[in-house]
This record gives sequence, C-alpha cells and structure tokens, in this order.
Amino acid sequence: MGIKILTKHGYLSVMPSPMNQKVFLYSETEKLKEFRMQFFKKNYEQIFISHKKEISKRLEFLNLQNEFSKELIAAYPGLTLEIKNYQKNIESGIKNCEAKILTLNDLIKLI
Repeated sequence: MGIKILTKHGYLSVMPSPMNQKVFLYSETEKLKEFRMQFFKKNYEQIFISHKKEISKRLEFLNLQNEFSKELIAAYPGLTLEIKNYQKNIESGIKNCEAKILTLNDLIKLI
C-alpha cells in the first residue's frame, strides 16, 4: 500500500523485472532524493548551530582569560614575560575558535 502511494506521488519509479513478469523493481526518483536531502540539510544545520554555540562559549571563556591576564601583568610586572607567553597561547585559541565559527557560518549558508 505504501509503495503504491510513493509511486503515485512520483517518489518511486516502477518497472517489471526482466527475469520475471510477476516481480516489479522499484527505484527512487530524483524527487525522493531531493526530499531526503532537504531533511538531512536541516539536520546538519542544527548540528552546526549547536557546534557554533559550544565554540562561542569557549571563545568567551578565552577572552575572559585574556582580559584577566592583562590585569595580572599590571598587578605583577615581574611576571610579565611568563604571562605574555601564556597570552600567546590564549590568543592562538581565540583565533582557532574564530576560524571554526567562520567555517561553520559558511557551511550553514551553503546548506
């Protein structure tokens, strides 16, 4: 019953088997492929948005660390070199997160 409905609405094509006239072969049509892709695209979009939120939280945390390290330099000038080295690691993480967010934004636009 379900196969007939899918065939009627253009989601499946049907043809008799070359080996046995009582057997029919069903194949998906482009309409069904497009329908499936729409479903997957929406699903991937939600996954990418979720990843983006996680990365944004990480980026916010790194920015807080960076600001606090500036306060530490002012409070402890004798540790400036060590703190600046630590800041480089933080800034690298910030750039990494920003690149990931840009990539996810581009992918969401493509989907």
